[in-house]
Amino acid sequence: MLPSELPEVQNYPSLRKLLQVHIDMQVIDIDKILKSGCNLSITALLLNMVSGISVCFFDVPVNAPMQVFAKGDRGKRFTGLLDRYYPWLGQEALPKVDCISLLYHEVRNPLTHGLALDNPALAAHRIELATSRLDETQSAELLNPMVRPRWLTPTIVDNPTPMEPTKVAVFIPTLYWSVQRMIRNLFADSTQVAGAEALSQALFS
Repeated sequence: MLPSELPEVQNYPSLRKLLQVHIDMQVIDIDKILKSGCNLSITALLLNMVSGISVCFFDVPVNAPMQVFAKGDRGKRFTGLLDRYYPWLGQEALPKVDCISLLYHEVRNPLTHGLALDNPALAAHRIELATSRLDETQSAELLNPMVRPRWLTPTIVDNPTPMEPTKVAVFIPTLYWSVQRMIRNLFADSTQVAGAEALSQALFS
C-alpha cells in the first residue's frame, strides 16, 4: 500500500495529491532497491524520508503551514516524530530514547553528512546495517503497513561478536516497514493530518 492509498488520508484531497506526486514514488524506489541489497542506500533513503516527514507533516501549524520551511531545530523534529509515531516494539537492544538517538546521531547523520564514517565523538555503538534475502511473499508483506509481518525482528537488535560484544544491528526490513507504519500512525492523528492537509493546500493553491 502506497502512502496516498492509506485509509487515513482519503478524506484529505490535497494531502492525497501531494503523496501521490511526491511520496509514493520514493516508497516504490526504496522497495526496488531493498531487493538489491544496497544497505547503505536504503537506510539513507529511509532516514531522509523520516527527516522530510518530520519537517513537512509533523506538528504543522494549521493557520501558518508554510512556517515548516523556516529554519529550526530539525534534529528535535526528527527525534520527536520517531518518539511519538514510530512503532517501537519495546524489545529493541536499547531503550527507546537510545534507539532514537542512535538512528539520528550514529546512522542518519554520518550517512547524510560524513560518507558513512563514524564521528568518534558521537559513536557510542558499533553498528551493522543488516538485512536478509526476502522472498516474494515477504516483500509483499513489507508493503502492507496495516499488519506487521511476524518474521520481523525489532528495529535494533544485539549482534555481538567475540571482538565486539556490544555491537548492534539495524535490521533494514524492519526499518522499511516501520517507516511506512509511522506514516500511517501520524496521519491517524486528527491534529497531524489536519496540519498536513493545510500545508498541501498551501502548496497546491
